[in-house]
Amino acid sequence: MSSIERFNEGISEVRRLLDSDKSHQTDLPPYPASSPSDPDHPSLGGESLGISSYSPLLGVTIRRAAVVLLISHFEGFLRSLAEEMIDVLGDGTLSTRQIPVGVREAHVLPKLTAIVGCNDPRQRMALIGKLTAIASLWNDTAKPPRGPFD
Repeated sequence: MSSIERFNEGISEVRRLLDSDKSHQTDLPPYPASSPSDPDHPSLGGESLGISSYSPLLGVTIRRAAVVLLISHFEGFLRSLAEEMIDVLGDGTLSTRQIPVGVREAHVLPKLTAIVGCNDPRQRMALIGKLTAIASLWNDTAKPPRGPFD
């Protein structure tokens, strides 16, 4: 299942939670005028959440829970989207021009910095020799080699 499909399932879950909120229905009895310290007060009643089914607090609680759930699903979507992108980049099917320049730069710049900062000529030549493996990132008609995008 793709990232977007999982995210859409998460949105459906949030919608089901919001649909369960009956606090906005007009046919429910009005919020009682009893004091919050009264043991019969709906927010302190015997229900599992301590909130009666017609308490306005229940609606607020459900909407807050829906926001938390939606954020959680969105974070999961972003995480799995990044994983999918890494998989696509590493499988060698994209041509170089399809890979964003920023991704290519992020992959190459640390290697160039290491070469520039190297004072040992032998080590510098070895590092330069390793650049041939990633040179295809700058040839728009090439496909980068398969493997991890490290």
